Amino acid sequence: MNGLSAAERSMKATWLRGLSRRRWADMAAEVGNVLAESHVRGRRMYLREGATLADISAYHEKARQLVSQALTTVESTYQNVERRHGDDMTAILYLLFFDEDDGNMRFIPRGIPAAISRRATRFDIPMASARRALEIVSEDDDARSLVRTIPRRSVIRAQDAVRRAVNLGIAEAGMTAGLAYGRGETSEGDDGLRFPLWEIREQMDSRTRGNPTGLYPHDGFHWQVSGYINTMAEIVRQGCVPPCGINCRASLFPVSDRRAQTLGLLDSSGRVDHAAVRAYNGERQGFIDRGQYPDPMFR
Repeated sequence: MNGLSAAERSMKATWLRGLSRRRWADMAAEVGNVLAESHVRGRRMYLREGATLADISAYHEKARQLVSQALTTVESTYQNVERRHGDDMTAILYLLFFDEDDGNMRFIPRGIPAAISRRATRFDIPMASARRALEIVSEDDDARSLVRTIPRRSVIRAQDAVRRAVNLGIAEAGMTAGLAYGRGETSEGDDGLRFPLWEIREQMDSRTRGNPTGLYPHDGFHWQVSGYINTMAEIVRQGCVPPCGINCRASLFPVSDRRAQTLGLLDSSGRVDHAAVRAYNGERQGFIDRGQYPDPMFR
């Protein structure tokens, strides 16, 4: 934006922010639809009927909150960068944020990525300003956060929301009728496939929090709680519908009657033996009772 007056620079910066806000508004609507569809997908895993979601307003409100939170963080960080480097630099930083990815970031030491060059040309930003902006990104923590950390953090929050929508759909199915198409081993009852008990199953790898030999051995107890079994009503009551922490990858899986009987979790009449369930869970229940799972402050 070299050669522009201060008023023109201010007008362009205001226009860029308006463009950003319109983009975020469109994104909020899109995310709301994704969350609602994810809830339906969870229901369809285990319900023969009722595949449509009557009220999706809660998911659109959640999407609005997610997008608003991200936009607030962007604005705050943008202002910090602007105070240090001025409109000339922050305009291109905003453009970088729009669709930045790690692939583009890897090219920063070598010059201007083609996508950034095209955007700079489109918005009449001189290449000298673009080059200087890329230098700022590599040197300034706030600028780097604006184009790299904030998008990544927003993606994680969105992924958590999608996982929760799917698992809430599963929870709704589990509490509504207990009918299912049957993922895993099942037993047939008069009213279809019945799952009185459900399991919280984490992805057990080096990234799972609490794994004693993993990357995060002291950052939670997801590794220790994996395999927890209870009724869906109890899982919901305890607030344990996944995700149970930031970027938690746990899912809800049905426990068939046959497996529940083998584990001794049903009484002679086929009803859930709650004392047996608590004994089976052992210390897993303790982590939940002590407020160590889900991760404290996650909700």
